[in-house]
Amino acid sequence: MRVSPEGTTGWYFFITSKDNPALDGKNVPVAKVIEGLDALDKIAASEVEGDKPKQRIEIKKITLQ
Repeated sequence: MRVSPEGTTGWYFFITSKDNPALDGKNVPVAKVIEGLDALDKIAASEVEGDKPKQRIEIKKITLQ
């Protein structure tokens, strides 16, 4: 969850494969990948244009515990 300066909240998540200081202090970690690291590696290796992947990456199932 992220709270904007106006006091509104938004829900989205980032999957990071390495440290990202740009997210420090702005977002709260809610999970850690413990299975499926091969899928994370494939996402990290995908071709990008700027900061977005060239092809859509779709997560069809995810489980948070």
